[in-house]
Amino acid sequence: MGSRWIVCFFAFSLCFFSLFKGGRLWAYSSKSAFGQPPNTSPSKTAYIHRKEFEALLPKKKKCSRGMCARIVRSCIERLIGRPIERRDYAKEYGEALVKTGFYREAPPHLQPRDFDVHILYPRKRSHYGHMEIFYKGRWYSDFNQPASLWQLWPKEYSRLKLYRLAYSQGPVPNQSIKRSPRSAQRFAQSNFY
Repeated sequence: MGSRWIVCFFAFSLCFFSLFKGGRLWAYSSKSAFGQPPNTSPSKTAYIHRKEFEALLPKKKKCSRGMCARIVRSCIERLIGRPIERRDYAKEYGEALVKTGFYREAPPHLQPRDFDVHILYPRKRSHYGHMEIFYKGRWYSDFNQPASLWQLWPKEYSRLKLYRLAYSQGPVPNQSIKRSPRSAQRFAQSNFY
């Protein structure tokens, strides 16, 4: 009689696991059983890492060293947490910024906001252009600029493009909900940018 209950118990357990939890157990035991894990869809929010971004901003007010594209690219990579395609010159980074999905092209006459990127296109073919990012009322490239180079040297550059971070507003934190201890701020990312 005892062995009969044991057999019934094992039969019931086998049916239960095969019907209700079989897929999960097989997925845990073999990572390649079902291909990709179920939660691989990209999230609808972007995490903006301000502190990591601030750590890379140049602190000195000396003149340019010709590294504006490299410095601004590395700051943006820290800001959005994703790599950006490498380009040879600053004037070629517009398409790479739009491809990330975090930036979109905006009219150049708009008032700058934090994390806006200016790309200045040269008049001469031999010139590489210039790239600068706006943060807390100042423009930064490979040095701490007194103003945008578009305002300082307007004859050096033929045109200007502005790339704006693709969020309209950050969500207002609710006072009743505890904030997470993350150093990043969370912004909603629109689907059509």
